[in-house]
Amino acid sequence: MEKVYFTLTGTEHYYGSEFLEPGMKVQLEKEPENKYDKEAIRVEIEGLGRIGYVANSIYTVAKLKF
Repeated sequence: MEKVYFTLTGTEHYYGSEFLEPGMKVQLEKEPENKYDKEAIRVEIEGLGRIGYVANSIYTVAKLKF
């Protein structure tokens, strides 16, 4: 399976982010019924469920510094 990199946001509303490690497998699910963002993509981990969302705004996407 192809690797995909994305910014995960909203973790503070669920389980935090301390347990996350690079390379962990997650499941991405579109969430069109989300009343705040019809383009929302939910991030889940087996056994925990929802852990946050894929960042989709210039305010929440990680800024890269070179």
